[in-house]
Amino acid sequence: MGCIRETKLKKGNVRYQAEVRLKGHPTLTAIFDRKTDAKTWISKVEADIRYGL
Repeated sequence: MGCIRETKLKKGNVRYQAEVRLKGHPTLTAIFDRKTDAKTWISKVEADIRYGL
């Protein structure tokens, strides 16, 4: 299952940390500038894991 955490930087910028955790697989994380990029990454990674890529 994937989740997204919002982090505010000192300059006022926002970053999004995407995390995917599926049973039997290592936790994968990535940081993005846009929330939509994080959502897309989560979908792709979850699909790749399920289909064995």
